[in-house]
Amino acid sequence: MAKQKNRKSRPYSKTEPQKRELAKGVSSRTQFGLKSNTPLFFSALAIIVSLLGIFIDFKGRERVSQAEQIINRINVDKVLDEAWDDLGGEPFSSSISELKVETKDYIKARRLLDEAQLLAPQYHRVFFIKASRHWLRHETNQGIEAIEKAITLRPNNAPSLVMFGLLLLNKEESSRALEAFEKALLLDPDNANTLSHRAISLNELGRSQEALSVIKTVLQKEPQTGEYHGLEGRILSDLGRFQEAIASIDRSLELGVNIYSVYCLRAQCLSVLGRHEEALDDFAKAFTLHSPDARALNSQHFALLSLGRTKDAINALEWASRLEPKEPGPYANRAAILLVEDGTEAALQVLSEGIHNTGDQQLQTYYDAIIEFGDAAPEKIMIDFKAYLATP
Repeated sequence: MAKQKNRKSRPYSKTEPQKRELAKGVSSRTQFGLKSNTPLFFSALAIIVSLLGIFIDFKGRERVSQAEQIINRINVDKVLDEAWDDLGGEPFSSSISELKVETKDYIKARRLLDEAQLLAPQYHRVFFIKASRHWLRHETNQGIEAIEKAITLRPNNAPSLVMFGLLLLNKEESSRALEAFEKALLLDPDNANTLSHRAISLNELGRSQEALSVIKTVLQKEPQTGEYHGLEGRILSDLGRFQEAIASIDRSLELGVNIYSVYCLRAQCLSVLGRHEEALDDFAKAFTLHSPDARALNSQHFALLSLGRTKDAINALEWASRLEPKEPGPYANRAAILLVEDGTEAALQVLSEGIHNTGDQQLQTYYDAIIEFGDAAPEKIMIDFKAYLATP
């Protein structure tokens, strides 16, 4: 009992000023809804400060990361710009792919593109330029794989859609190519290059009159662009308007489009109009710019044959068949010449080779007619067959 009494009577250890100060502190803590348990308060405050530090640190790291990404993207773009220059620049024009190979450094471009992909594996421009490189090298399947990746990363990018269309044209998928160009035009409706590719697709689909209307619209926008005059010439040629086609091609050449395909096109038109010497001059100019292809050689033989150069015509057709063994036209034309010059046996030998290589039913029809009628094969079969396969 004495101890209890003693404890109750023990005086308060703080002075009056301390008591007042303590009461003031309790009152201020209560005012802010805090308990008077000091250790708990300071623990909570420490947690808040710690969380605030983590947040500031996270935001700081995020800003550093964003800065690094910007710097990295700048570095990648520098690499890609160099690769683009090595590919000869803008690859959308129809003539750029015909520039001499030495103007492009494909190996260096590939190395730079691989480097860029390591730096930015999800950057659409890497895959766009990769696709452009494949397009220029006629590596169509690899190009389509690359451009589909670019479109996945950025669906509404007009240049990627145009490149997709160009690659589809290489695969002779003109309907899908037209869709790609029209999607690109929804994003960039006044782009003359894209409009010209739309015209090409329409022409490939046999819609040449529509194609002509489109290219005339393009020429109203850009009358000094030689390539568009050349394309107009191609469309007019396909419409059978050869004299007008030659006028358009002449304008294209005047504007500096000094390329293989333009000379070949004019040569074909000249040959149809019976201007064979001029046609051969144009074929010769074309073949100095690029190695002949099977189509050009098949066309050249008409001019040679018309000028009495039968042996040269046969040689041109043999060359065409070596270049494109699955093309039936050169076999048909060579057989027609040999039937007159060397008789049925020589003609049948060429047709047999063509049937074996192409499986073409028209070649088989021609072969069967010669077997049945010899060199007196029905004139209609001969005319129809040559019209089907052998037009320039």
